[in-house]
Amino acid sequence: MMDDFIVLKLNSSFAEEINHHVSCFLDLTDEIILRICRYLSPAYVLNSFYIPDKPQLRIHNLICNYYKEIKFDQITNNEYKYFMNLLCHLNFPLRPQSLILSNEHINCLIQRFFCFTPTNIIQSIFDHLKNLTLIDCSQEDLQLMYLGEIDFSKIQHLHLTVQKTKQYQDKDLIEEDYISLNQFLVNKEMPLLETISIEFNNGLILSKSLTSYLTVQNVNLFLQTIDDLYILLDGLVPNVQTMTVHLIQPRLLTCDPPTRTSSYHQLTKFALLEHRIGLVVDDLKYVFGFMPNLNELTLSVRDTSDPIFCHGPSIESILNEYLPNL
Repeated sequence: MMDDFIVLKLNSSFAEEINHHVSCFLDLTDEIILRICRYLSPAYVLNSFYIPDKPQLRIHNLICNYYKEIKFDQITNNEYKYFMNLLCHLNFPLRPQSLILSNEHINCLIQRFFCFTPTNIIQSIFDHLKNLTLIDCSQEDLQLMYLGEIDFSKIQHLHLTVQKTKQYQDKDLIEEDYISLNQFLVNKEMPLLETISIEFNNGLILSKSLTSYLTVQNVNLFLQTIDDLYILLDGLVPNVQTMTVHLIQPRLLTCDPPTRTSSYHQLTKFALLEHRIGLVVDDLKYVFGFMPNLNELTLSVRDTSDPIFCHGPSIESILNEYLPNL
């Protein structure tokens, strides 16, 4: 319990003591109560209105979004302890559907959560978890997860934002980040995964050893080069419907793309955002060949040496040929 909270706690006898001739908090409409909650911290809302032993109560159901999603970010130490007490409660343990852990404002918070929470509690949380978001996670955080025995099989939506590396950081350390990410993706089975988002400012290097994710429908990835995009399109997410790809670096060697062996017939929305990597029209033609049913396209191409990008009729002709459903 947080000592610094002024608690508006509802107990089992509260409703019985109400004088029906006097207005009280529960006379307010749902909309007004939720508006009041917006001015309170999530921990304060839960501490005031979360009543797991009385799940039928209106106020408990009204704040369901506050206990279905728990966010460990920009919270005080007392709030962290309060959330952990809820998660570790013996009789009524809190089991959210969505969990957000962030190092962005509190250093090593992700590591603290996985290292100091009992393994059985973590696994019980993950048995009920559908959405997992890790913000500003480090290589150590990734290693903790892929070396640990946590079962990720219930995860449906995964969002990872990897810590930004400094320009002077050792290349060996950056390479370890690539290895950690690939090991995590290879070792953790997620048969229900529908959405995957990985933001990595150096760009993710995909491994050909990755197994296909048959259930993935939505993808948002920061990839290192267009060669990693080719690996992604080579059957890695065969049932994807929407895809956003950021290309971070130019190719080191110029070579022909691999032979196209598959098509993404369910892919209808595609966004390609490149960071001055020298993309040419032939690259786009090859990529477009994977997505015959595309009906929405977003392109961001900068600093290219290919003059065709400046010729509107040529670009229009290419789009009509490769993407007739746009």
